[in-house]
Amino acid sequence: GGHGAQQQGGRLPAGYDGPLDLHAGSISEKERALELANQALSAAAVRVEEQQEELERGRARAAALERCGASPEFFCPITADVMRVPVICSDGHTYEKSAIEQWLSRKASSPLTNQPLERPVQLIPNHALRSMIQSFVDKQGGWAALG
Repeated sequence: GGHGAQQQGGRLPAGYDGPLDLHAGSISEKERALELANQALSAAAVRVEEQQEELERGRARAAALERCGASPEFFCPITADVMRVPVICSDGHTYEKSAIEQWLSRKASSPLTNQPLERPVQLIPNHALRSMIQSFVDKQGGWAALG
């Protein structure tokens, strides 16, 4: 049949019977758009994978720290790291100050409950927790010892 020339390059589905009514430009534009979409998806998948790996490392660190006596309250729910500057957010939860500030720069909701937060969001230093964390850190041999 006369379909061989049209199907070269795999551009047309097998069994295509109609005339080639799309001008070549639109096919290559669609292919380019598809290629760009695939590249964006691949990049997003890599970012998700990196974030998952980072989260796993954080969880492993947290588990190790809990084994040596760190309370679960010492860990930021966003970073999974021991907090250096714990602050209480208007959602009632405590976060690492830099992590919650970064979160709030992008979203107006609680990271834990997804409830909307009224702007401006008040962040109050959690002095009691900070001193508990500091005494734990001192017993471990300082921040550097925690990794």
